[in-house]
Amino acid sequence: IVATLFSLIIFGVAGGLIWLNSHEDETETAVLKALAAQLQTDAHIEKGTLDLWSDFPYVSLRLDHIWLMGSTGTSNDTLLRANEIQLRCSAWHLLQGEYQLKAVTISDAELMVRSNTQGAWNTAFWKEGDSKESGANFAIERLSLNRCKIDVDGTRVFVPEASISGTWQAPVLTYSIEGSVQELGFPSFEKSVPGFSLAMHGTWDRETGFLQANLSECQWMNAAWNGDIQLDDDGWACAGTFSQLPVMELAPWLDLPPPWNTFQTNALGSGDVSYDDGVFRAKTELNSIDWSIELNETDTEPAAGSGEAAIWVKHEGEKWRVDFPKLRIVSPGIKWSGEVAAFNPMSGSFIATGKGELDFEMQDYLQNDLVEWWPDSGWG
Repeated sequence: IVATLFSLIIFGVAGGLIWLNSHEDETETAVLKALAAQLQTDAHIEKGTLDLWSDFPYVSLRLDHIWLMGSTGTSNDTLLRANEIQLRCSAWHLLQGEYQLKAVTISDAELMVRSNTQGAWNTAFWKEGDSKESGANFAIERLSLNRCKIDVDGTRVFVPEASISGTWQAPVLTYSIEGSVQELGFPSFEKSVPGFSLAMHGTWDRETGFLQANLSECQWMNAAWNGDIQLDDDGWACAGTFSQLPVMELAPWLDLPPPWNTFQTNALGSGDVSYDDGVFRAKTELNSIDWSIELNETDTEPAAGSGEAAIWVKHEGEKWRVDFPKLRIVSPGIKWSGEVAAFNPMSGSFIATGKGELDFEMQDYLQNDLVEWWPDSGWG
């Protein structure tokens, strides 16, 4: 009896697949109609191809050269342009006339997200709920992006590869994200921001707008990062740690005046970082570092030495403050240890308190080189 039932099931499924294969155009049309019934904006699809066998027991509908309009209603509002979109459905549900879309892969695409002066976004392209009449269910559990350009009000990123998984328990979405981001660009920031790879998970409450994320793994600027991020009515906030960050990774972001722009070091920093209520803070320890700086263009050899430091950085109200609660410098003719407060690398000003030693046999070096770049303000 069991063998008979098993044979009937096998023959039934096989017969159904043969039917799907022989009615491929009808199946494609039915799925596309179910999708179109859920769209609130216009879309154009140049071609659709049904693939029954590559990912069995799932069926893929490949859409080529897709345009999707944004929800502002203007003729130039294009939300999405994609060379290819793969829609992944259950073959078993298709046989029963149910179009249960479980996964979507978007490849070689541009996503242009825009907001208007009232704060409304152009992303309202999808109707709430599913179409009961068509037997459609579009509770997508996985979204994959391959080689996608994303522009959100001028903030631009390129995503080589990313995967987003999620489950709904209304009104809360529980999600996880893995992937990489490259070529970050911000409208208010002239310099490009290094890309990164990450793995994170969290929740988003659709009713309250509260978002929580745990960054479990992140590689950025050749360092490891982790932490927690949240978004609520008060804005963004985050707190985390970083490990083994090469200090020279920060150099391209800083327009330092001479001679600071010639500074080189092998220092690796580890510490804490946070952002809350518009205030950025970072603390790091630099142990056993080697450094060099070209104090005078005519010198064949730069000044060099070693040392260690603890650094505190704060940014608030468009102003930076850097403090060295611990600083030790060892260089030819000089040994110094103490603390430096309110250091401004742009002007060279600082307040230093500590003690040191001078080698008076290095008098020529001290007079000819150090005096030239010693800051106009500050005391020690």
